[in-house]
Amino acid sequence: MRNLLQTTTLVMVMVLFSLSALCQSANQKSTFMLVHGSWHGDWSWYLLEEKLTKAGHEVISVNLPGHGLQYNNASQITLSDYETAVVNALDQVQNKVILVGHSLGGLIISAAAEKRPNKVQSLVYLAAFLLKNGQSVMDVSVQDSTSLIFPSTTIDSENRIVHLSPGRIVDVFYEDAPKETVILSRKLLTPEPLLPLSTPLEITERNYGSIDRYYITTNQDRAISPYIQKKMYTASPCKEVFEINSGHSPFFSNVPELNNILLNISKETNAVADIKKSIVSANKTEHLQLTLYPNPTDESLNIVLPQEFEEVSLTITTMYGEVVLTDEIKKPSEVVSVNLPKTKSKELIVSVTGNNQYYKGKVLRR
Repeated sequence: MRNLLQTTTLVMVMVLFSLSALCQSANQKSTFMLVHGSWHGDWSWYLLEEKLTKAGHEVISVNLPGHGLQYNNASQITLSDYETAVVNALDQVQNKVILVGHSLGGLIISAAAEKRPNKVQSLVYLAAFLLKNGQSVMDVSVQDSTSLIFPSTTIDSENRIVHLSPGRIVDVFYEDAPKETVILSRKLLTPEPLLPLSTPLEITERNYGSIDRYYITTNQDRAISPYIQKKMYTASPCKEVFEINSGHSPFFSNVPELNNILLNISKETNAVADIKKSIVSANKTEHLQLTLYPNPTDESLNIVLPQEFEEVSLTITTMYGEVVLTDEIKKPSEVVSVNLPKTKSKELIVSVTGNNQYYKGKVLRR
């Protein structure tokens, strides 16, 4: 009876903390870091920057090497150069950021998140390349039979850059954008470095895979067709997918809706972060470690319990939070053996609850 009362009290405290976190998160402010796409520069975010800033959020727009007013040496630019630019920006920020990538920027935020997972609160892909490990932008682009990108570009192999035809700019990017932004863009678009487009992405579940992802799909897109966007976010599931009624550049054509989506992501992201902090505060044994011994075939797992239990609750999840196994074990022995579930996840999180204690550990699979 005493154990039941203790457990009930703990649950009530955790719920109260969680509700408080949900209320507080609505007023919390986020740091948004925005990464532009091909041919563009940090200038492309100016309308969205104004909206997010007025809402009280901090906004950092990264200008990628070889773009915008920094256009030079485009033939030498690599994916590593892009990644370094974003990583350096992350290193200068104290708080975790909501990292937003548009179009090619999706590739770059994935690469940067792999290097600095502890600096990224969530990843947002805006009509962007959401690639799997080993994929390149070209690998996905060649599958897009309805995109206007290929008919509208020419490759300068000697200088390793890609030119966008001036007469096709509106058709590809700005068919629904205001005239004034089209005039601005025509003056500021620059040739795109070729090398990053064919460079495979290198990411792991341990780093990149530990971060929540969101996708904003553009249903009138002529650059990355909606069916290709869906193919990507289906292959790499996201916490939530939002649809926006626009072409490829909603930061010009539908700023209010894009702004509202990002504000909703901010609220949700802050709420999740606060709940995690509250649970740790309510349960001081959150970080007690389990001793885990996978067998040589990685098909089963031995869990060494740190004390005697009348009953334990066992949960195994992937790095994405997907629950793959739950079990209630009465009077467990000192070593509990379980069969590992079939999953593609390379890393599993094992949680054991009992005697008002919470233990967890990680299993790396070959």
